[in-house]
Amino acid sequence: MLCNNCNIALIPEETIKCVACQETCHYACFGIKDTDYKKMLPMNKAKWKCNNCKSKKKGIDCPTFLSQILHFWKFKLLFCFVIPAVLPVWAFGEKWSISLFTVGLRYVFCLHCTWSVNSFAHLHGLKPYDSRRIGHAAHEMLSQ
Repeated sequence: MLCNNCNIALIPEETIKCVACQETCHYACFGIKDTDYKKMLPMNKAKWKCNNCKSKKKGIDCPTFLSQILHFWKFKLLFCFVIPAVLPVWAFGEKWSISLFTVGLRYVFCLHCTWSVNSFAHLHGLKPYDSRRIGHAAHEMLSQ
């Protein structure tokens, strides 16, 4: 059997295999020092991953999840701005100016409510904001 990296015959005592990609090479070809390889326990060698596999993002193989990541901004624009602006004009005969103003106002209001939760927690919580000891403040109404 040949090394996947240098195409030299593999010697079992100098071989290490990545559990993720199943690539088998000399430990030196993967950049492992001789002393480090000799210190590795057999169970660590059995679970070892190469740098390429370690650096790959750990994702989920779910088509719905991947499409959400790929098309996030399209979905956000569609469901946050386009549909709420077009629906009142189409269904109820609303003016475009009022519909667009209402969509913008709703978006700003939602952002304001989201960002103000932290301020309310510090204002009404049991632990007021202290710049020397920054921590969270708990309040029953805000933390449910």
